Amino acid sequence: MQTRQLTQWGSLLLWILLLQLCAGLSGMISQPGPWYDELVRSPLTPPGYVFGIVWPILYLFLAYYGWHLRHLSKSTAVERSVYILQMGFNFAWSPVFFRAQQVLLALVIIGVMILLTLYLLIKGRRLHQRAGLVLIPYILWLLFAFYLTGYIFLFTV
Repeated sequence: MQTRQLTQWGSLLLWILLLQLCAGLSGMISQPGPWYDELVRSPLTPPGYVFGIVWPILYLFLAYYGWHLRHLSKSTAVERSVYILQMGFNFAWSPVFFRAQQVLLALVIIGVMILLTLYLLIKGRRLHQRAGLVLIPYILWLLFAFYLTGYIFLFTV
């Protein structure tokens, strides 16, 4: 393998590890507790272990997308900034919802995440179409999370 290819693979691995670490830290400081157990949740709420399976996969996709924006595409500073902003909202959601117990604010955060991710998908479509495909499962999961959070807001708060 050429040095450039090794550097690219190493860079991608670093992105993946960094996002998984940030996600893990966000989750560690905001574990569901007794408060969450008392909430009225949707009948469609999956068991807790499902979130532990889905999110690492989504963070893998998000790491690939961010790495692609930074290293392979002709993305703009605006696209890169929107990606970073979106990830900031992503990492803020768990502490806002579980730790601060601010359901409405968590719902707003997910809404903003959906809009920012749609922007990335639409704006970057022609520059990095294949990379953008990894955003589709993320958007679908965010829509589901919006529903779940909205259900809690409507029936608990």
